[in-house]
Amino acid sequence: MSGNPGSQADAGLQFPHSPLIALRQSVARGAAGYFSAGDGRIDFSDLDRRSDQFANFLSECGVRTADRVAALMDNGISLIVAMLGCMKHGAIWAPVNTSFRGEWLRHQLVDSEPALLIVDGACVDALATVRESLPARCRLLLHQAAGAWPYGHCADFDDYLSAGAGRPAFQPEPDGISHLIYTSGTTGRSKGCLISHNYLCNYARLLQQNAPRQREEVLYSPLPLFHLAATAHLVLNLVLGAGAHFARRFSVSGLWDEVERTKASYVHLMGTMASLVAAAPDTAASRRCFGKVRVLASAWSSETAARLKERFGIGCSDLRMYGQTEAAFLATLRGHPLRERTIGLPTDSFDVRVVDEVDREVSRCQVGEIAYRPRQPNVMFSGYWRNPQASWERCSNLWWHSGDFGWQDEEGYLYFSDRGDDRMRRGGENISSLELEQAFLAHPDLQMVAAHAVPCEWGEDEVKIVAVPRAGTALSAQDLWTWAIPRVPRFALPRYIELRSDLPRNPTGKVLKYELRKDGVTPGTWDRAAAGIPAPER
Repeated sequence: MSGNPGSQADAGLQFPHSPLIALRQSVARGAAGYFSAGDGRIDFSDLDRRSDQFANFLSECGVRTADRVAALMDNGISLIVAMLGCMKHGAIWAPVNTSFRGEWLRHQLVDSEPALLIVDGACVDALATVRESLPARCRLLLHQAAGAWPYGHCADFDDYLSAGAGRPAFQPEPDGISHLIYTSGTTGRSKGCLISHNYLCNYARLLQQNAPRQREEVLYSPLPLFHLAATAHLVLNLVLGAGAHFARRFSVSGLWDEVERTKASYVHLMGTMASLVAAAPDTAASRRCFGKVRVLASAWSSETAARLKERFGIGCSDLRMYGQTEAAFLATLRGHPLRERTIGLPTDSFDVRVVDEVDREVSRCQVGEIAYRPRQPNVMFSGYWRNPQASWERCSNLWWHSGDFGWQDEEGYLYFSDRGDDRMRRGGENISSLELEQAFLAHPDLQMVAAHAVPCEWGEDEVKIVAVPRAGTALSAQDLWTWAIPRVPRFALPRYIELRSDLPRNPTGKVLKYELRKDGVTPGTWDRAAAGIPAPER
């Protein structure tokens, strides 16, 4: 990051202002870097050439600078080629969660208004249900789905291989928009965050600062590249000139076989994944991999870290970090001594304060809202897509308000206290209660719905739906759960459903979610697990 304080991570590693520069620098110095995935392996030299072709293909398709290129794609070499090719063309990469369907999918595609949409064969059926909402100008590019779209003209993804391989003329600037990443919609409709080239590189720098990775180490990540965390690890791999494998899905039972096969010594997990690994039965592969994983990057309890070290010989695993799509990372440990329950110390990229309701900094050890602002240019998101009003509403007295509450101890360590909104998190995915409620309200027999979190043993959330059926209907909770399967992302399918005659409300009619959370799992609550129905595959 040219000119920024702390622009070098350990061992003099240089971070440019764009992932494209990182790729070209690694190719120029002959780095042995590569990416592998379920659909193959590609070295950096070939990646550079093929992403040039994809950029030129976008020109042939009529995609213009700053147009959005949306992608319903799981992890794979094709996705990486397309993403970097999109960036080389100066278009904006707008990845979509491949679990999305129904209103989730429709909203994001309508709001981003893509000029081109790339669709995996496995996602064609979900797209077909919202096809009439696609922008008129949007062209479809099918990936591994030849002949699977009977609704009009579309092209095949591999058509890009016939494009010229000349270097695109576009030159990325630090503030140039690279990605459009949507929030989880915790306080309303999901909003698109504009992410600059420099933001991505700074995110990668802070990853390296918090848990340094060596050039010779191979990364293994099962996290999806439609999220920023995995994308930042991809950028770090470009900077290092190293090897990385991006799996299509996380599998507890298959993790150690994959680690052994890819020769990974740096594993990137998130949320409950580490707890599940720590509790899983031993396998022949896990025993052979003992002591071979140096870092298992995630955030969890010290007890889980100790268990991972004892069972698998993992050298570094108790990492702490805190950030949002709007700004990552706000806090990390980066080599400082661990304190129980902390989420780290403010990074060198952001000023972080804990403030009261009128933005005065509270005393140490007092709970308040976490607010922040950037210390360098282009390390924070560049605003909400087509929604400046929402950007201004979150900013007060030149401080960005996170909506999260916490406190700092006397030495500046930050601690998370509570969420200031209706966010839920399950399986590493944030869930918007508003969007989940709207999905269930599409059921013709429901008149009111409230979604809220129920704490679970793994430290994240289980999802509960409290619904009020229309008078005279004979709807059961299990019927409602079955109805939701094709309409709700699998990570958002509720474990618990309760049918009531009414919901607790204040005098203005607003549902009192805190009362529902306090009620928790009542005797009248249907439990998917107790009914013997397997958890949805994530």
